[in-house]
Amino acid sequence: MTNSVVFQLRSADEQSILSATKSARNLLQQLPDIPVEIVCQGGSVLGLQRDTEWAEKLLEYLSKLETVKILACENALASHEVNAADLLEVVETVPAGVAHIAQRQWDGWAYLPV
Repeated sequence: MTNSVVFQLRSADEQSILSATKSARNLLQQLPDIPVEIVCQGGSVLGLQRDTEWAEKLLEYLSKLETVKILACENALASHEVNAADLLEVVETVPAGVAHIAQRQWDGWAYLPV
């Protein structure tokens, strides 16, 4: 089994994605090349839209973190009336963030809430 980490981001702070991305960077400095997912739920999905003031900064961070995936919960997108087409191109979606995180834990991924 490969060592892997899934972060759960549930903050209502739209900019919290930047902090989570920095945490992923810090992790990868010590444990390079491991798969990392940041699952965004709740209000954090608002920070994944193309028109945010920090979108360029987020894309810059992610360009240096090749093993990091950003996943948006489709339930949270619907709750916050965010269309998946308005997300940054690097963002993927999962039907239910909580189910995705549970499955990752069952698969042996380390779980880190941020």
